Amino acid sequence: MLTIQEKNERASNKAFAKILSLEAKQINLKKDLKSGSYGPITKEEMELLINRNNVEIEVWNYIAKLIETDKMEQNNQVNLWDLTYKLYKGKYTREQIDDMTFAEVSELIDIYYDYEN
Repeated sequence: MLTIQEKNERASNKAFAKILSLEAKQINLKKDLKSGSYGPITKEEMELLINRNNVEIEVWNYIAKLIETDKMEQNNQVNLWDLTYKLYKGKYTREQIDDMTFAEVSELIDIYYDYEN
């Protein structure tokens, strides 16, 4: 039987692997659209694939955010979205912060503390 921490870690790894896979797919789809090499489907269908893949990326980023938030709560750690909001209050709204991915929030925190030092 897995512990909560092990489940969270495995879920996190799976979510981030899925995001990376979808992002790689998005790059290839856009490259194919630009070059016109999308085989038997129409340009409109190719654009629809790109849009649908983008939705999948958004959903998986949301799932990853939920997993990371749960991990932090389980470990009594600070919620990174809450911390980012506190650090950047006045520059970003709460809604803007909440819409950010884990990578975006982490980068803003790194920038803040790099600037402070």
